[in-house]
Formats: sequence, structure tokens, C-alpha cells
Amino acid sequence: MIIVIAVVSILLFALGFALSERLDVLGDVGMAISGVFVFVFILCLVVALILSVGVSKLKVIDPQIEMYEQENAVIEEQISAVVKQYQEYETGIFANAKTESSVTLVALYPDLKADALVKKQIEVYLENNEKIKELKEKKINGDVIRWWLYFGGGNDRT
Repeated sequence: MIIVIAVVSILLFALGFALSERLDVLGDVGMAISGVFVFVFILCLVVALILSVGVSKLKVIDPQIEMYEQENAVIEEQISAVVKQYQEYETGIFANAKTESSVTLVALYPDLKADALVKKQIEVYLENNEKIKELKEKKINGDVIRWWLYFGGGNDRT
């Protein structure tokens, strides 16, 4: 969209310049039109530069999401190991506790919630999930940025 506006402003600048050169009566009006569209063109260039930087940042979102998901998988494995050790220690009390998420199991066991290492891992896990949500939101909003820059978006997620 910005590129289209820039091209239109160049064409209107040329029209204003032609009016100022060819028609003596409209000379000042033509120069004013040219001046306005030079300003519009420069503004479009600045906006296009800013949007281009935004689009270039979108290229690293997928690897960032993957990194956070891998980190969370490692944390889940570590917490799962701690939970398993704790379950073996407390076999008589928590023999039937079965769940898919080791993070959920930590919530079931008050002693594990108090453990400093597990507590820190849960905090990092939750922070990573928040960051993943933010990155996915930026990825979705990237379609709007691409549209304003060059009518991109939709399935064009690079």
C-alpha cells in the first residue's frame, strides 16, 4: 500500500511540475502540488523503511518460538524427572496420581512447589509460554505490516 502511495505521489508530482512549466496561469498551483507530493513521497519512504525493518524482524520469529518450545520441553523433562523421583519417594501417598503434564503434577505436590529449583523452572516455563504467545501475536500482526508495505500477508509468512 505504501509503495502504491509513493508511486502515485511521484506521478502527481510530475503532473504538478508539468502544470507549472506549461501553464503560466497555474504555475504556482502546479509548484504547490509538486511540493505537497514530494513531501508525501518522502513520508512514504520513511514509513516504508520503518515497515521494512518490521518485516525483517518477522523472519526470526519462527526460530525464536522453536527455541522457547525446546527450552520448555527440556524444563518439562527435568520437572518430570523430579516428580518421578518424588513419586517413588512417596509411593504410598501418591500412588494413583496420573496426569499428562509434569507442571500439573508439581501443583499437586506441595513439597515440590516449595522446592526452589522446581519453583524457578516453573517460573521460566511460564515466562517462556508468555514469550511464545507474544511472538505468535507478532507473527499474526506481521500480516498487517506486510499488507501496508506491499499488499502481502495471508499465507505469506516468512
